[in-house]
Amino acid sequence: EGFKPLARIASGGELSRLTLALKVVLMHSDPTPTYVFDEVDSGIGGGVAEGVGQKLRRIAGARQVACITHLPQVASCAHHHMKIAKVLLSDRTFSSLVPLDERERVEELARMLGGQDMTEATYTHAREMIARGSRVDQDPQLRLTRPSWSEVGVRAARATFEPRAHVGGATKIGQETPARADSDSSPK
Repeated sequence: EGFKPLARIASGGELSRLTLALKVVLMHSDPTPTYVFDEVDSGIGGGVAEGVGQKLRRIAGARQVACITHLPQVASCAHHHMKIAKVLLSDRTFSSLVPLDERERVEELARMLGGQDMTEATYTHAREMIARGSRVDQDPQLRLTRPSWSEVGVRAARATFEPRAHVGGATKIGQETPARADSDSSPK
């Protein structure tokens, strides 16, 4: 099968994970201070989900990251947790966002792990996952350095945005699109 536009063949989760990978690689040249990821955990689990969580935590060491997740492997890598709840009142839906303290973080992660029947083993596993997720900060190979905002501003100011022209199927930067003598824009 030939190449197709990514927007047509990739799921929302795949596009979100591609964006995550690009943000990790290009972070030092991107002045955006806040990243929002939704569905980044769609269609994954286990070790892959833990890897996604670690990458999100790495980015969060240098940027503000908001991630909506349903997987404990991803959630366990967060610096902070908030619980989002929806309530129906008089035929209207309202959402609430509540920051969780350390005890509530463990409870929420345990709920994600064990469902309705939580045991002491579930709580222990939740605490272990949170501890493992925070180790990303201590591993020098996984840490990203935080550029100063003045450095980000200088990089953004130095960035040049030149017009792009398509020539022979390739994109060349900094060239005007040549006018074609044989082109006729009148309706036929």
